[in-house]
Order: sequence, then structure tokens, then C-alpha cells
Amino acid sequence: MITLQAAIRQEKDNLKDLRKKGFIPAILYGEGLKNINLSVEEKPFLIAFKEIGETSTLELNIEGKKYQALIHQTTYDPLSEKIIHLDFFHPSLKKKIIAEVPLVFVGEAPAIKDLGGVLEKEITSLAIKGLIKDMPHEIEVNLSSLKAFGDKIVIGDLNISDEVEIEHNEKDNIVVHIAEPRKEEVEPTPTPATEEVVGENTESGEKSNEKEDTGGKNK
Repeated sequence: MITLQAAIRQEKDNLKDLRKKGFIPAILYGEGLKNINLSVEEKPFLIAFKEIGETSTLELNIEGKKYQALIHQTTYDPLSEKIIHLDFFHPSLKKKIIAEVPLVFVGEAPAIKDLGGVLEKEITSLAIKGLIKDMPHEIEVNLSSLKAFGDKIVIGDLNISDEVEIEHNEKDNIVVHIAEPRKEEVEPTPTPATEEVVGENTESGEKSNEKEDTGGKNK
């Protein structure tokens, strides 16, 4: 388990100054805990976050006291897109929780490589219920079994531990399938007017004008 160092943050601490020094303001809460204001170093946190995401626990070492925690919420600056605040949740080790676990698509589908098929993903994450110690960080979806148009992978095909259960999803729900390549529609080319028709119109127009001119002279 990854251990992350954290320091207790006083309410009077200036958050902008903390961020400029390379720290992220945070808070820890959970069962049997009062809210604890914290600060963590940005670089070690980003390394940990990349490795475990939001569904696996890490160990917060707060000035010698250790707590298991989930990265419950990350708040981003809309301009810089940097993380500006963190919520850590200390879960019960004896109660089941529900977490959204991402699906990771691995391998190569022969239907795409050989037939030019289109991979269509219907589900990209699953709500999983279980004890925190059994919660997977991610669930792999192996695409190598998709060999023809119409081939699919359903939730029941996924390799999920018996220690956890899928929340609100049926086993026959489609995760991903192969569709045939879309055909491009070709717009019809407009037919140009023939020279013959244009010529006739022009001649009839000239003759008509000649008659009008002649009539004018006679008068």
C-alpha cells in the first residue's frame, strides 16, 4: 500500500501560499473521525493518484498517526487544470462501500485489424460493492476475443472477484461490441443543361425580339 505524508493544516493558513509552495490543501473525514484539515505535497500525491486512482486505498501518515483513506474527491482549477483541493475518506474496514471502478480495454480486436470493424464501447466503468480491502483499482476488458462483426463482450464475461458484486448492472449488459464500418454517402452529381436546349431558347428569343422590332417600324 502506498503511504503519503500529510501535515495538519491550521484554519488560519493561507491556501494560496500553500499552493505556491507545492502543497495541496486537503481534508480527511470518515467513520469515527472528526474532520482533519491537511496539506499534502503535490508531486508525491500526483504519483500516488496516477497509480491507485479513486478506488484503492492509500495510507495517510499524519504526523505519526496512520489512516487508510480513499481519494474521495479532487477539485481542479478551471484555468490551470491543477488540483487545488482534496477530500480523503477514511472508510470502515468492516462495512461494504460502493465505488465506480473504471474499465481498461486491453489487447487488439482481430475484427478491427482484419475487417476494419468499429469498436463501440457501451460501458466504461462499473459500480462495484465490497469491502475496501477487496475493491479493485480497475477491471480489464480483453478485446482479443472480438473476431467478427457483431461480436460482443458482456458484463458476465469480465473477470471480477467473487469478493465483490456489481451494483445495478445485469450480467448480459453489453460492455463493448464490433460494428461494421460506416459507408460514406455519395451526393449525386447535378446534370448540366444541354447546349441544344440552351441554343433553342436563345434562337426563339432572338426571333421574338425581331418580330417586335419589325412591328415597331411598321407603325
